[in-house]
Amino acid sequence: MRKKRGEIKADSGFVDINVKYSIGEMKSADILVIPGSTIGFMKEMKNNRVLK
Repeated sequence: MRKKRGEIKADSGFVDINVKYSIGEMKSADILVIPGSTIGFMKEMKNNRVLK
């Protein structure tokens, strides 16, 4: 999970994401993007801070 603001670069170089807010700054979200592999996605879906 990106806990800080800033740029996330994909290993493939295909996609870059600019993170404007940390997870602690968000009260709610219309869209949640979890970049990475299926393993990374499953790990974050067990994280209580992500689920709130």
